[in-house]
Amino acid sequence: YSSAVASGLNRATGLAYAAVSRHGLPLDRLSRSWPQCEAIKAAVALDGIGGPDLKPEIEARVARLFRWHIDPAPLGLWIDRIDERGRSVATEVPASIFYHLVTALMQYLDKTGGQVEAFPLPVSETGKSSLRQVYA
Repeated sequence: YSSAVASGLNRATGLAYAAVSRHGLPLDRLSRSWPQCEAIKAAVALDGIGGPDLKPEIEARVARLFRWHIDPAPLGLWIDRIDERGRSVATEVPASIFYHLVTALMQYLDKTGGQVEAFPLPVSETGKSSLRQVYA
């Protein structure tokens, strides 16, 4: 996990790359939605087992998932592919991603006991920050 965080993240967006070599070099600089979900699940699983407190990282990962993949999409859909500059390059909405979204968000809600507070998202292109709340 620490290796993925150290070399597998796009520093501009905070999103996980689609593929990274075993040497830590990005092979595919796109960011797909399912690796973001898997990163949330990994952080949830690792939190509280004797390592560092990952709660802030979990909140930030969920916020990024909404910021880049869920909020900009039409209601009920998601944006699967984001380029390295944060632009959508999705041409389809793969149904297989729904499983990843549901399991990641359910594990997040289980971890928080369904007691989630609004978390700040990065400043949008309009220059206004926004708040998003996930409800159980």
